[in-house]
Amino acid sequence: CLRELKAEKRFFNWWYGKDTKDTIPLKQRLSFFFSRSVWKDILLPGIVFEKILLGRNKFNRKQQGAKKIFFFVCSLFLFVVSNFLLLILLLSGWMSFGLLWPRELKVHLFYVKEIDKKKDNLSEIRDETNKLSEEIRQLKHSLELKLEIGQDKV
Repeated sequence: CLRELKAEKRFFNWWYGKDTKDTIPLKQRLSFFFSRSVWKDILLPGIVFEKILLGRNKFNRKQQGAKKIFFFVCSLFLFVVSNFLLLILLLSGWMSFGLLWPRELKVHLFYVKEIDKKKDNLSEIRDETNKLSEEIRQLKHSLELKLEIGQDKV
């Protein structure tokens, strides 16, 4: 676990340009890309994948012509393979009624975000609070009237 933390720190120092002397091996860069990147960057490889593949950090803007062709071939391969695997995953999940889907996919497809529920609950609580406040005002007013009527009789 400590080794993983050191590797992660080393990678992030390289990616954000804090450590420019040390280059991270391709295998480790790709491992971090596939484990940490968003799905959009994996399914539709773009500038992040290009920089990871070519060994450039986030802020490096050098253009390398010959390596662009290599990147294009690799990104096309990644695009085809990842989308094919995603299609197989979706079809296998449909055939198994969702049993073969990973938990993250089930959550993304079928669960409602808690934030939306909390907002709805909060608005319901506010409405109920306003109703109760109005009832309290009415009760106070009717109690005051009864007290005034009682004092007038005395």
